[in-house]
Amino acid sequence: MNLNFSLLEQPISFEKALIFVIEDVEVFSKVVHGVYQYGENSMLKFFNDKLQLLKPSELMVVTDILSFDSQAPTTLKLIYADLEQQLNENIELKSRIDQLATRVQEWISEELLEHELDLVCEEMSIVELFKALKIRITTQPESTFQKIMEILQIYKYLVKKKCLVFINVGAYLTTTEMAELQEYISLCHMPVLFIEPRKIKGLKQTVLDQDYFLCEEMW
Repeated sequence: MNLNFSLLEQPISFEKALIFVIEDVEVFSKVVHGVYQYGENSMLKFFNDKLQLLKPSELMVVTDILSFDSQAPTTLKLIYADLEQQLNENIELKSRIDQLATRVQEWISEELLEHELDLVCEEMSIVELFKALKIRITTQPESTFQKIMEILQIYKYLVKKKCLVFINVGAYLTTTEMAELQEYISLCHMPVLFIEPRKIKGLKQTVLDQDYFLCEEMW
């Protein structure tokens, strides 16, 4: 994965975890806003090695780690879409579920005819079935580190997401915890970008300094 915007002399490339430090407060704010509002008119561009631009729907952004809710409708919607794709690859199981869902609908429709009110029901899609079954993530992270690990695990299995961006999570983690996250991300071969307003001690990072000079350093 690659990231580029006007102040960079060349794109930043990352295939696993990359800590990107932006020391200028105004530039940091603009980049964070550009990531949050990522689209065709965004000030920055994400693209792969074939120069294909990343679609907004392919980017996962976590701007506030403390308020991130793995049970939020937007997160569950992504999980349901991934589950649906998984089922579509198992044609036999998908067919059995469709048949059973149709039978349930027929039974309910028959009962509706017996009711005094004029009632009807509609066909239920696979995603609506997931919602009815209240499919959700059961883990309850007890620390910020565990919460980030949970997000990484969700991202790992969301096939439609091609890049994950964290904003300012270094403020909540120790150097050891950041190093553990980097190791996990590397093992999973996931492109993950950490955008930080200040350097993180003891770790390799790409820094855009106050003079807009880009360099790699170990602070």
